[in-house]
Amino acid sequence: MIRAVLFDYWNTLFILGVEPGVYRFRRAEALARALRKLGFKVEPMRVLEVCTEVRAECSEIRRKTLRECPAETEVEMVCERLGVDAPLDYGLLVEAYMEPFLNYLRPRPGVREALSLIRRAGLKMGIVSNSLSGAYSRRLLRRYGLEGFFDCMVFSNEVGYVKPHPEIFRRALAKLNVGAGEAVMVGDEVETDIRGAKALGMTTILIGGEGEEADFKVDSILEAARIVLELSGASHGET
Repeated sequence: MIRAVLFDYWNTLFILGVEPGVYRFRRAEALARALRKLGFKVEPMRVLEVCTEVRAECSEIRRKTLRECPAETEVEMVCERLGVDAPLDYGLLVEAYMEPFLNYLRPRPGVREALSLIRRAGLKMGIVSNSLSGAYSRRLLRRYGLEGFFDCMVFSNEVGYVKPHPEIFRRALAKLNVGAGEAVMVGDEVETDIRGAKALGMTTILIGGEGEEADFKVDSILEAARIVLELSGASHGET
């Protein structure tokens, strides 16, 4: 019997409200502004170039080692390559680096209704996310009044491991006090969300993605919620 649901964050609970290229440039602009406040004049296009290089290298590290490179690490790498080596206010710089995350991510349509359906059915809910910053992820949830739906949140920068490493899933299952066979994972990426969860014996739902490995494929989060209710024995018409 299904007793709990784990959700991915990016492209599952939240979606980007601007084109990716705009998002990346806004990050570079924000970081350039913050560096100017600290006395370093760097053009946004140069910051964008370096950020792109660092993001690619950190993505490769995550892929090969399944270890996280948090926002602080990426910011330090960017500053080093820009030649900014004086003592820095990294709190200010990380705030700038994460500014577009707070400004441009929006809840996926239907999220509140889907979470409400699952909550009324009495199921536990958690988040398992590959995240540069769990603190900023929580801030965004609070901004939209969604934090209270979740019984646990496990972010890769706080655990040290990224999906599909089993440890990040195990932490969430332990916090919810359920076994893998009692949980459903809802996510948009086959490699990280679906394969990682299935390897532990979880039921999987792929939302808006391509691939045949998931147990279910849906186009909306409301569809995912209704499947969860059916798997749990609760009818969405009775909640």
